[in-house]
Amino acid sequence: MKLIYVFIVIATLQVGCASDIPRLTTAGAGVRTISPAIAQTCKHLGLVSSFTPGVFGGIEGAHLDARNKVASKGGNAILIVSSHISGGYDHGNVTAEAYSCTFS
Repeated sequence: MKLIYVFIVIATLQVGCASDIPRLTTAGAGVRTISPAIAQTCKHLGLVSSFTPGVFGGIEGAHLDARNKVASKGGNAILIVSSHISGGYDHGNVTAEAYSCTFS
């Protein structure tokens, strides 16, 4: 019987943690990745950075969070400056430039 309670507690913790994984917003889904050449033709909005622990999505979560942050600045384009995994737990780190571009 104790084993069942242990499984229930573990399942509850996993569901609670899953809600902390970054999700791409509707606005974030509209953010395009651009090259440095294209960035020169766009309006620069500033830097964004994201750190996401491995258990909350790691590098993939950090990329999603960075896109959402670009969108929250009014941008529609992202230029990744650095993207790497750190630590023994696959933590994700992303630094990027936010841009507002006119795409044809």
